[in-house]
Amino acid sequence: MAAAAAVVDEAPPAPSADDPVKAIGPLRIGIALYNVYLNEADEWSRQLASEVGEWALEPHTQVNDSTIALAHSLAGSSATVGFQGLSGMARSFEAALQHLHRQGRGTAEQGTILIAAADELRRLLHQFAAGFLKEPSEETLAALREVTASQLPAEPTEPRSTAAALADVHAAPQQDFADVAMEDAEDAIDLADAVDVDLFPIFEEEAAELLPQLGAALRQWAQHPDDAAPRASTLRTLHTLKGSARLAGAMRLGERAHRMESEIEAIGATGADTAAVEHLLTRFDALQATFDGLRAADTATQTEIAQRAAAAAAEPARAVAAPVAEPSAVQETQAPEAEPAVRAASGVALPTPSALMPSRAVSSQAVRIRTQLLDRLVAQAGEVIITRSRLEAQLGQLRSSLTDLTGNLDRLRQQLRDVEVQAESQMQSRLAQAKDSQQGFDPLEFDRFTRVQELTRMMAESVNDVATVQRTLQKTVQQTEDDLSAQARQTRELQRGLLRTRMVEFEGLSDRLYRVVRQASKDTGKQVRLDITGGTIEMDRGVLDRMTPAFEHLLRNCVAHGIEDASTREKAGKEASGLIVIDLQHEGNDVSVSFRDDGAGLNQDRIVARARALGLIENHQGLSSEEAAEMIFKPGFSTAEQVSELSGRGIGMDVVRAQVAALGGRIETHTTPGQGTTFKLVLPLTTAVTHVVMLRAGAVSVGVPSSLVELVQRVSAADVEAGYQSGSYAFGGEQVPFYWAGALLQASARSERVAAKHNTVVIVRSAAQRVALHVDEVLGNQEVVVKNLGPQLSRLPGMAGISVLASGAVALIYNPVALASVHGEQAGKLQQASSSGAAASADAQGAHDVPMLPQAAPLVPLVLVVDDSITVRRVTQRLLQREGYRVALAADGLQALERLQQERPAVVLSDIEMPRMDGFDLARNIRADESLAGLPIIMITSRIAEKHRDHARTLGVNHYLGKPYSEDELMRLVRSYTSESAVPALA
Repeated sequence: MAAAAAVVDEAPPAPSADDPVKAIGPLRIGIALYNVYLNEADEWSRQLASEVGEWALEPHTQVNDSTIALAHSLAGSSATVGFQGLSGMARSFEAALQHLHRQGRGTAEQGTILIAAADELRRLLHQFAAGFLKEPSEETLAALREVTASQLPAEPTEPRSTAAALADVHAAPQQDFADVAMEDAEDAIDLADAVDVDLFPIFEEEAAELLPQLGAALRQWAQHPDDAAPRASTLRTLHTLKGSARLAGAMRLGERAHRMESEIEAIGATGADTAAVEHLLTRFDALQATFDGLRAADTATQTEIAQRAAAAAAEPARAVAAPVAEPSAVQETQAPEAEPAVRAASGVALPTPSALMPSRAVSSQAVRIRTQLLDRLVAQAGEVIITRSRLEAQLGQLRSSLTDLTGNLDRLRQQLRDVEVQAESQMQSRLAQAKDSQQGFDPLEFDRFTRVQELTRMMAESVNDVATVQRTLQKTVQQTEDDLSAQARQTRELQRGLLRTRMVEFEGLSDRLYRVVRQASKDTGKQVRLDITGGTIEMDRGVLDRMTPAFEHLLRNCVAHGIEDASTREKAGKEASGLIVIDLQHEGNDVSVSFRDDGAGLNQDRIVARARALGLIENHQGLSSEEAAEMIFKPGFSTAEQVSELSGRGIGMDVVRAQVAALGGRIETHTTPGQGTTFKLVLPLTTAVTHVVMLRAGAVSVGVPSSLVELVQRVSAADVEAGYQSGSYAFGGEQVPFYWAGALLQASARSERVAAKHNTVVIVRSAAQRVALHVDEVLGNQEVVVKNLGPQLSRLPGMAGISVLASGAVALIYNPVALASVHGEQAGKLQQASSSGAAASADAQGAHDVPMLPQAAPLVPLVLVVDDSITVRRVTQRLLQREGYRVALAADGLQALERLQQERPAVVLSDIEMPRMDGFDLARNIRADESLAGLPIIMITSRIAEKHRDHARTLGVNHYLGKPYSEDELMRLVRSYTSESAVPALA
């Protein structure tokens, strides 16, 4: 009966002037809609009568879900065309079937009633098809009402169904919202929801816009109670919300909006006191909670329906036994299997979409999409970028091989030309001899090509063929590079578009935060206001969702610990009402979220006393203001005198910092006694994709977000040493903290490289803080897809993410500023100990003073092979790889210098005679570079004269081998230079 009573009369869609219509009584129905309705309604009513007849033969069994779905679909489609008589009877039929489904069995008398009701439905439909609008029999309706009102049996013969158990699960989240919504006794609402899933998605979008407007109008009214404009805006919004809710079948929400509207009208337009508006804000919280409950129930139901449909589709036996039906009928009978149980348990009726929905649907500019699907699309776009990077690397290798092929072709042409010249000279000589011996004939008539001349011409043709293939390959590679560049642009645009769809305004969270402050102020008895500035700034939905609990805790913390009570504030000359301001600002690729209150500030004396009580500091030890602010982030630390719902458990601020750090952000604390405290959270706008600068410090290679890298400088050894001594570096008129990157990562104390004329210092900036890092090498800039750190790594300080590079290597991404805030002091001690040269003293300090991570395992040594012959390069490469070395190849001296800029090898194997730059010039350039001066060089050449050896020794070549060389001797030399230390690979 409740479902039938909640039906809202619907008018059939008005046909356009050009469409033919069917007139049945007062109804005017388009012919197309009329035909669709008759066909489907006739099929549904026939199936309904058949299934009811089968159940009546065995009334001790439970009514099928499909039977209830048929009655529901028939009611919905009849209401669509305006046939309210049949629609109302079908609703009553559905209610009776639901009742019998819940009790698990029925009686033979009830089976007879249902058969008669099914026949009555068929009769009404046949009369409608004949052009008559008839009303259902009152006796049949009364009998259906009796079935619905019949008592449940004492002991059901059938066990509780799985659908009913699932309904309890779906009803659980709604109960949480109901506890909030039913807080006041007068709010008891006995109406039942009958939500139409065709309309609910539209209503959900509208309500998601109306409720924030309603909350903003109420807050404005609370600040200006005498202003009539906020009151009028509130009434307009409530009226719209009420009508839309009732139309969508959200009867409880509509009733709450109606009662709230009546309460505002009772206040009058002459003005309201603050207490009355505050009470309305409480009503608004209940309204919001009711809407959240509807959304949760809808999500749970849709998930269950999807699971049931998938299970039904995967069951072969049912698929074979299922009768062939129209697609629309299949949709109607399969989807709603679990729905009636959900409606029965939760009190929220969420009927199945009608098969007429396509004809009733209207075009919309918005598309609803699950956030999980969107996140998956963003991740897949990131994987495409990684794959493209690998393709670019492979294409670069192909381009390098083509360049080698071009050089070899040029040399081959020159050599072939020399052979042809020699062959032609021999032919000229033979022509002269033939002229002397054969005076009566032309000399050309006796020309005979030798085998060498034939081979040279054949070789020339083969070279031309190879050149043609080479040119084709070059064009293909060039086109592929162009296509890859275009695909890279398109992929970046796609990824940016997907990331933009994940961006939401912070303002969308405002109502929830306002509600938290109101509840906290109510619990503590304090008067607190909340203002949000910069709420239109957009953030990644993933970042916002993960940080929402932290935001709520900070607000509760401000109310519980920061804001004083009214009497204390008045004695201090402040307003009785405290103020909390949330301020959002863009800072490069980050966004800062500041929580500022005008309370008493951090109580340093109480923090010190609590730290002593917990054994965190000695009894005689004090704390500076910065140390006291840092102490509140210790796990288990709390200054609350008693445990309450808001504070006292010591769980909160450490979790807030861990959550911020897991996102690659940081938190700063500033406090002024008597004036308040500010917590500044610096968070990334998005965590999906970023550009990183790869840095190498000793044996460790890490990535730093390129948005943090402000400048890369080449500085002298004296400036670096001064930075180590003072712990700071002069930059931009200020002293910036200076660290060896390896010490900050707790991997090494100082660089193992010999002090060079020029050293690399990277200036990193995050928000207003800077850090200067001394590194061995800047490896380059790369676009990476940031992967989820997981629970094991998310708590590591300073770690901003992890990614897979194009080479397949795993790169850890750090925020050096956040890392310095945690490990900066330890890194400074480590650097000072190393600078003083007192290694024993450093060891005596103990591991807890200067903790050190285990030294990273040495990586596979790299050997650079420089030779213009592809054969020699490949043979040497296979030999070295067989012995376990990594190998880099170069075709001449210039290419070798390029390889040396990318990565320093352990040893260089070089030929002498090469195009562009020979081996002697290469050795001269290596020894002239201070950073490469100590690099071992082994010459391997066919020039074994003593003068060549002497010249090589003069240039600083370590060893000189002649071709062919002994593999054992070569490997002995390579091992001697690679066994001492290994150079890390380029990530």
